[in-house]
Amino acid sequence: MRAVVEKVEEMSPSAIVVGDNPGMFNYGDNEHSFEKTGLMDAAKGYYRNLGNTTQNLIFNPDFMPEVGISKEILDADIIISLPKFKTHGLTIMPGAIKNSYGILPGAQKAKLHQIAGTPERFHDVIVEVFRLRIPDLYIMDAVVGMEGNGPASPELREIGLILAADNPWLWMGLLQE
Repeated sequence: MRAVVEKVEEMSPSAIVVGDNPGMFNYGDNEHSFEKTGLMDAAKGYYRNLGNTTQNLIFNPDFMPEVGISKEILDADIIISLPKFKTHGLTIMPGAIKNSYGILPGAQKAKLHQIAGTPERFHDVIVEVFRLRIPDLYIMDAVVGMEGNGPASPELREIGLILAADNPWLWMGLLQE
């Protein structure tokens, strides 16, 4: 994250915002999560709690009629998504698309997991959330990836890659080889 922030700083944008809406089961709140994982330091003072300001958008009524999205996400000129290469119990390998789930603040993520009910329907939920604000660039950290039953699996694997694309589907073929 620090390398991305420093590269963006070189471009002299009018504003930089670094944030996430973590699932909260690990560390309690956004700030504590960022501190505990070292992301607060890597954010170089640009961290904002993306759960503090939301705007409701119409969503797929098969799941929920509307969802709240972080206003900073909706107002951003450019979104850079920084997913980690890992596994997930419902999506197998979540990749860049599932990382967009972080635009949902609060308990909506858990509620949508529950409403979906099956892995197949959860895949549909992820795509619907992704469509709300498609990121402009993806940089996936696959230096060390996760195997096993994620997202909390302790099984790690050395991969040695950092993947970047403006299309989240591009590297799927590379990772399946």
